Amino acid sequence: MNRAKFRYRLIALASMLAIAQPINALSDEGAGVNAMCLPVTQDQAVCDCASKALGEQLNADDFKLYDAIGADYMARREKGEDMAAAWSAASDAQAERLGEPTTGLLKRTNAAGRAHRAAIKDCAS
Repeated sequence: MNRAKFRYRLIALASMLAIAQPINALSDEGAGVNAMCLPVTQDQAVCDCASKALGEQLNADDFKLYDAIGADYMARREKGEDMAAAWSAASDAQAERLGEPTTGLLKRTNAAGRAHRAAIKDCAS
């Protein structure tokens, strides 16, 4: 197994373990954000930079929400769900946990996703 694939699987496993805990108890805040970044760049330093930049751009609640959905999303992707279904299910789970409509959460996470992609691009250059 090549190094990048091993790293991706290790991060995916860490993400699956992280979602088993309540969001406020996550010991490695940003694990979901990093897990979504690694398949894109396969460079941990870029992902660390992007995660830090995103944390500075978003308010704490939006970062935690995006991180939790990201961890759940990556766990679902690892189980074979397609991207859209995995993101939708992860968003629905967080919306239910928070007692908010999914559409409201998607507005927040769509903005976070755009900021995350921009941060990845900035950190990679």
